[in-house]
Amino acid sequence: MLRSIIPIQTFRRAAAAGLSLTLALALLMVQVPAVFADSGGVNPAEPAPLLDINEGADGSDPFELLAVGDALFFSADDTNYGSELFISIPPYSESTTWRVTDINPGEGNASPQELTAYGDILFFSADDGSSGRELWFIEPPYNQAQRVMDINPFGSSNPKFMTVVGNAILFQADDGNTGKELWRTQPPYHYAEQVADIFPGRAGSNPQNLHRYGWTLFFTANDSRGTEVWKTTPNYNAASTSRVTDIYPRGDAAPASLTLMGDKLFFVATDDEDMTELYVSEPPYDPDSTREIDDIGKREYSSEAHDLHVIGDILFFTAFRVTSGQELRMVKPPYDAANTYRVHDIHTGFNSSDPYHKVSIGDTLFFLANNGASGLELWKAVPPYNEESVFEVIDIMDGPASTTIQYLTPIGSALFFRANDGEHGMELWKSVPPYKESTTTRVTDIQQGGKNSDPMHFTAIGRTLFYTAYRADVGREVFKQDLTFSLPDTGFAPGVVTHVGRQPLEKAYGAMDGMQLDLPQLGVNTEIVGVPATTTGWDLTWLGDQAGYLESTAFPTWEGNTVITGHAYLADGHPGPFAGLKNMKWGDRFAIHAWGQRYIYEVREVKTVSPDDTSVMNHEELDWVTLITCQDFDEAANAYAARLVVRGVLVAVEE
Repeated sequence: MLRSIIPIQTFRRAAAAGLSLTLALALLMVQVPAVFADSGGVNPAEPAPLLDINEGADGSDPFELLAVGDALFFSADDTNYGSELFISIPPYSESTTWRVTDINPGEGNASPQELTAYGDILFFSADDGSSGRELWFIEPPYNQAQRVMDINPFGSSNPKFMTVVGNAILFQADDGNTGKELWRTQPPYHYAEQVADIFPGRAGSNPQNLHRYGWTLFFTANDSRGTEVWKTTPNYNAASTSRVTDIYPRGDAAPASLTLMGDKLFFVATDDEDMTELYVSEPPYDPDSTREIDDIGKREYSSEAHDLHVIGDILFFTAFRVTSGQELRMVKPPYDAANTYRVHDIHTGFNSSDPYHKVSIGDTLFFLANNGASGLELWKAVPPYNEESVFEVIDIMDGPASTTIQYLTPIGSALFFRANDGEHGMELWKSVPPYKESTTTRVTDIQQGGKNSDPMHFTAIGRTLFYTAYRADVGREVFKQDLTFSLPDTGFAPGVVTHVGRQPLEKAYGAMDGMQLDLPQLGVNTEIVGVPATTTGWDLTWLGDQAGYLESTAFPTWEGNTVITGHAYLADGHPGPFAGLKNMKWGDRFAIHAWGQRYIYEVREVKTVSPDDTSVMNHEELDWVTLITCQDFDEAANAYAARLVVRGVLVAVEE
């Protein structure tokens, strides 16, 4: 990740123009992706190892990749020191990647696991070779790890499921006397205490499925009467820990798939009639406020509900019914039988499509399913989530054969996963909007010749994607790759009303101190908002009739290349503010109003480019503005085939 270098004269000019000191200082720290360097960065770099930790074909077998700020942590074995904790920092190169611990001295394996971050503090379990596996932490400048406590003086406490609640870390551990129970540590993280001995004696309650809502931690545990859902609240002790459910008295309800939606806790459990169904618990989270949502099998059989996923106020799940097998279902408020629906009978009749591995990007639900014709493949469902809005994304392995697809991982607006197309082995793939066959492609062929590189542990920082993969000359190591992207999609289908879901907080547009874009030839004068860069570009879904400054390009009115976009057509099907951009010509003038001044630009170039021609975003020495919108809507593809680009250079500044 490159840091923008802004001349002090520019900073002074911005301050003189009235830009707030806070915003000016923030802009000085903007991280600018390498793609905006002078080279243009049109083609993403080939994947390359961060560091060949064990030189040659013996890989370091890294795992547990976790981003903490702009640092990447992972565990790896460098032979001389065993499996220890490593860090990589920008620019993520061989010289900025190193081992930060030697917890188990010499060749011993500390094998750091369960990496969990609270702010910039990293918690993990590790074995120092003498005290067994215990809870450790490391904090900036990341040069010395500390053990929280030797919880089990007789061996390993094996801390697991670390979950952050406020500034407390709650986890499962075994102290050697009371079995596996719930524990916590709080600042300064030099001591740990048992929350409660839920199953008295050495048996342990085996707390699992830890999920946080506000200051409340939900989990499953067995108090000797069977496993149910439990909760603990501040001060996280025996007095504030209680059982939420009593679904199977004197038996094991085996609750699973705990999923939170606001203050509602959904899960699957088995009752005393051996029926596994979907449940919800609401405040105050006790047996009286917990109920079954729908007995899909009507007590004739179990629906075996599983694989829960939330989008907005809709809960998706997979469940069985005799007439349609295991299929995709959903439940809407008020979450009862009358509002539970089958989304689509993907494998028609009594057969099952077995949809699973649900993830989402915005309001698009992705999952794997088998329709009986093309085998197990990648599918999607979009609003209104009915039979007409469920589609197969791609049939990677043509015909009835199933494709091995694993690790669906949303990063920004792209879905990454690994798949085997039968020709290139198991490699990295991605799908980008509008998530169909033409926009779903294989990204790499690291281990060429049809062999598997087996990429996994996908993690992104900015526009850099990290993952572990195997290549014969280096073995399994951490690889990095610049993420490819295209020019922004700046228009909805003309004449068609398009549903736009709620804007996610992480994609909120930034205020620009009242900046306005004035295009007098088009009769357009509109507010400019900042559109944050994601790992795959900029999401303009909620831009409306505003103009969007693409963050990570030059800040408006500063030297460089400022890129501003606007919709050709709005979500309601009507023309957007940039619909007439094609009518602008060489010599036309437009302006940016900022801090009581008008920055006037004169058009020097009008052209049509392909969506992936990012050369129009190249760095400039002078103050340039590039206006971009969509052009040439292709109804068959339901996408715009080109981008219209108007480029102007600063010629005057007026009061």
